[in-house]
Amino acid sequence: MKKILNLIFEFSVPLIAGIIVALIWVNLSPADYHAFVDKPFAETHAFGQLSLRFVTNEIFMVFFFGLATVEITQACLPGGDLNPPGSRPGVYCSVLSPPDAGRGTHFHCRHH
Repeated sequence: MKKILNLIFEFSVPLIAGIIVALIWVNLSPADYHAFVDKPFAETHAFGQLSLRFVTNEIFMVFFFGLATVEITQACLPGGDLNPPGSRPGVYCSVLSPPDAGRGTHFHCRHH
């Protein structure tokens, strides 16, 4: 049983299942979905009313980007997957390319 649970969490099955449920819900009943995610569940002095949307977008994303920063930093350290820097040019190109790369402004990365 423990192996099965480890596999489920390793492949983020709860996250993927939640995304699928949310997509189905928002497409079948957008008003109910938005009422649920925007309903305040707490009042704070610093942030005002806390809703599921606020907690997800503003608080959980801070932790997500913090974890991503740690992973990238560790990968760039000696012995990491991205060290030496020239070993993975595609990764660096994707990081350096701005979000509007499809509109004509982007970096050209070439590996020699």
